[in-house]
Amino acid sequence: MPKVENNILAVTNALFKDRKSWPHVTRHQKEEFFFIVNRLMARRHPAQAAALNSRHVDKAAAMDAWYAYFEGRPYPSWMWAKRQKADDEWEVAAEHQICPADMELIRALHPEELREEKTYIQKNKTK
Repeated sequence: MPKVENNILAVTNALFKDRKSWPHVTRHQKEEFFFIVNRLMARRHPAQAAALNSRHVDKAAAMDAWYAYFEGRPYPSWMWAKRQKADDEWEVAAEHQICPADMELIRALHPEELREEKTYIQKNKTK
């Protein structure tokens, strides 16, 4: 039985690229990397990630759910893309007096509006 290396890159490759190796990912690996994968998926799939985000969720089954969800879909190239520095996002938070927890929700659920507000603040800051 071919083993999948015990690192996040190997597990995500099995999840998205080399899907034939997914059955060889162990339950332990699925449980170990669930939080990271779910957090990454929350960037573009916040509703699905939120549904799986529970202390009592079966993490291996949740990883299998992500596997099924991406059946027939292309590799999410945005997954490993570097995110912009959070500094300008915290300018938005400071400007509107938004707490960090709320800022995380805004980032996950309303990224386009956040981007627009950052642009607006930066334009007006230079005037």
